[in-house]
This record gives sequence, structure tokens and C-alpha cells, in this order.
Amino acid sequence: MPYKKEQVKKQLDHELSGRHFTSQKHVLEQLHAITWKEKVASFWNKEIELPLLPISAVFMLLFVGFGAKELLKNPHIEEQTVIKAGGSFYWKDDFERMVLKNEN
Repeated sequence: MPYKKEQVKKQLDHELSGRHFTSQKHVLEQLHAITWKEKVASFWNKEIELPLLPISAVFMLLFVGFGAKELLKNPHIEEQTVIKAGGSFYWKDDFERMVLKNEN
């Protein structure tokens, strides 16, 4: 069987020895012309590998940085007091505002 394949290959090579095919790329482009939809699809179908550790570290630093910025933004935060009224706990400022609203 392998001998027969080799014999056919040699005969084919001998018959095609005078012919040289130089525009293979051009012919393939004509056979498989790429449309704009195929170009867009090939662009969106690319695989991207993102390293998890550096990206998560950057996001954590940004998260901590913005959190620290907000905490340092108003360092004179007054402590709110909690009061108990009617068996429930309320912030004193919210309770006083609601009492004034309900009185009017």
C-alpha cells in the first residue's frame, strides 16, 4: 500500500514538474473573500489572557485608595448618638427630624 502511494506521488510530481504555482495566496483570498462581518467576527473572537493576581491587586489598591480618600475627606466626623424610643433604636438626629415632621 505505501509503495502504491509513493508511485502515484512520483508520477504526479513528474507530470507537474513543469508547472509552478506562485499565486496561492491570491487564489485563496479570492476563494475565501473576507467580508466586513467576518472581519468584525474575527476581531471579537480573539482570546485574551488576563493575569488574575496583578489585576485583582490593582483593583484592591484602587478600592482601598478611594475608601481612604473618603475617610480622610472629612476627618471631623461627629459621633452620632443612638437613642431608644418605643422599644426601637434610632439615630438621635433622625429621630428629632421625624418628630418635628410629625408635629407639623
